[in-house]
Amino acid sequence: VSFDVLPPLPRKQKPVPAQLPGAAGVEKKLRLFLTKCSESSAVWGVQAAEDIRQDDFVCEYVGELISPEEEGRRTRLHERVGDYVFERGSASSDQFVDGFAVRNVGAFINFRCDPNLVVRPLKSYFDPDGRWCRFGFFAKKDIKEGDEVGYLRDPGATTRRKYSEKKCLCGATERGEVKCRGWL
Repeated sequence: VSFDVLPPLPRKQKPVPAQLPGAAGVEKKLRLFLTKCSESSAVWGVQAAEDIRQDDFVCEYVGELISPEEEGRRTRLHERVGDYVFERGSASSDQFVDGFAVRNVGAFINFRCDPNLVVRPLKSYFDPDGRWCRFGFFAKKDIKEGDEVGYLRDPGATTRRKYSEKKCLCGATERGEVKCRGWL
């Protein structure tokens, strides 16, 4: 099972002086697919539906902007919420992006031990001082059409769960050698 996710149609006019990465939300053609992670279960993953060059903006990670108190409340209510929450990445972080219930294709991009994406903060015309928490995925290296896209989980700057609490199922290999660390 797979579904293509296409970027928005081109606009007749560009917004304000020059297009910033993230203004369209999704800029590369992506495909949602079911990936087998064990004999009895599958999870959604995302593949490139076109070749993507190194440093290209791929898509924004979309979700609700919430407070630390709300993030704590939601995580206590449902353990999987922590898998979808990005934080600003500082000790004094006061904003989180929760992609559990409100999301785009970015929420289906899986963690990988051999990532081909990196997460970077996004700037906005309407937020020049960076008050709002926004993140985007950028190609770490050239990605071929059909390759699964993924990023390295970084508990200090992105997600709230601890490094060793969740088993990794990415199955990353390089030249026949297992590269998967076994834990996110």
